[in-house]
Amino acid sequence: MNKQNVQFWTNENEKQVKIIQSKLTENLNARGYANLRINATNYQLVKCFQNRLMKTSEYEIIRELNYFLENHASPEVREIFARGVGTYISSKKLSLLNTLEFKKDRDPKNSSDFYFNNCFCRVLKDGIKVLDYEKLDSLIWEDKIIKKDFVVSNDTLPGDFEVFCRNLTFNNEIRFKAFKTMIGFLLHRNKEIGEAKAIILYDEHMGVNGQAHGGTGKTLIIKAIEKCRECAYVSGKELKTGSFFKNQRINITTDIIAYDDLKENVDFEDFYTTVSSSIEVEKKGKQSFLIEYEDAPKILMSSNYLIKGDGGNSDLRRRYEFEIANHYHKDFTPEMEFGKRFFGSDWQDNDWNKFFLFMMTCVHEYLNFGLLEADCINLRQTRTEDKSCPEFIEFAKTHLKIGEWINKREYNVMFQEAYPQLKGLSSHKFTKWIKDYALDLSIKYLDKSSGGDYFFILKNQIEA
Repeated sequence: MNKQNVQFWTNENEKQVKIIQSKLTENLNARGYANLRINATNYQLVKCFQNRLMKTSEYEIIRELNYFLENHASPEVREIFARGVGTYISSKKLSLLNTLEFKKDRDPKNSSDFYFNNCFCRVLKDGIKVLDYEKLDSLIWEDKIIKKDFVVSNDTLPGDFEVFCRNLTFNNEIRFKAFKTMIGFLLHRNKEIGEAKAIILYDEHMGVNGQAHGGTGKTLIIKAIEKCRECAYVSGKELKTGSFFKNQRINITTDIIAYDDLKENVDFEDFYTTVSSSIEVEKKGKQSFLIEYEDAPKILMSSNYLIKGDGGNSDLRRRYEFEIANHYHKDFTPEMEFGKRFFGSDWQDNDWNKFFLFMMTCVHEYLNFGLLEADCINLRQTRTEDKSCPEFIEFAKTHLKIGEWINKREYNVMFQEAYPQLKGLSSHKFTKWIKDYALDLSIKYLDKSSGGDYFFILKNQIEA
């Protein structure tokens, strides 16, 4: 027997066959099983083989030992092991395994690695390098390996997914570049750059006529991210922000949390800690553990409704919002346009190679330009209407003059005369609408009182 097949039972010519626990532990150590120390109170059972590290379980250990015994031990030994398996393989007994210190496997600040079956790729500011695993000098998580071979395609035409992404950006080069840096930000497994933001995907016509416009491609973007990184997917229908176990799908190796199709009236404040601080993970029946900010996953959200917030600095600096063009809809899907379903069995090797190269190119763009902002389409107006009402926005666009002092009481009366259905609007609420309108347009609001009347003025920030 070789080292990893060390015998852990007494010789069968003795009167009674026994399992020797210390030899069993030695056998498991030789097979690469170990306890990975996450922090002082939390350990993860792992298996290390061929420079790869994978999470494992008592069940997997028992299966492997049972297979070993079937090939190397007598029926008597197998019976003894089967009867006492819960004694020999238990959390306390497995604590005797070798201990590995958790080594952070996040990307460095200025590069990002993508692992494939046949090679790994290193994305740098000056390009993308395809390298052999011999060049890798550290352990990698098995979960990080994309179960595909990768080669650079000789076909220089853009792949279907890249064309799809261009369509989502109106085929506008400036907007497409911002979109690529957004994808690159999510795929770059590093948070040192200091961009503590949640990426939020909306539809171009979100909220128009009070309707949700789905089917535009937001979920496909999430699926694309999942093909490249370890992603914890949370359906908006299942989201319970107040639950103790809301983070239970997150592991220490999770790269991205994707909240897909968030429903109406979601408050962004519920995600502040997840976006910009450490994350406490509490799984049912297990000890909770803390993932520090620099090791915590990035956040991706999609919604057909405006994700609410107070519009202050704490809110705005934590969100990066991108409006998707309504190029696709329920009557015109990407499958209809390209004749095959993305990431499905119809995709050939060349489709996958072009897809992965495009995604790595997005990281290259991000490393060079950072997270570029895209101009608002309808988002600013949608946000302002959400804080007030469409009638007020229509009235303000026509009657609100920049740089002029306006009598607040007279302005409110004039508004209610124009829209009798809003009669009885309080001065306090009307003032808040004006302030929110100014805030969303990045305009300075000032007010004063004179002779018992109240006046306000809106000024451009430069003038103020």
